[in-house]
Amino acid sequence: MAEVKGRLARVEYEHRELKQLILDLRSDLTNLIVQQPTYKST
Repeated sequence: MAEVKGRLARVEYEHRELKQLILDLRSDLTNLIVQQPTYKST
């Protein structure tokens, strides 16, 4: 049972890291779009 709990905790941790990575990527993408107004016109 302890093994399953440990695995679950690791999955939760990795999921949190993934969410943070996605948020970072999204903010980077937003910055790119804001910096380059030429993309908005298309």
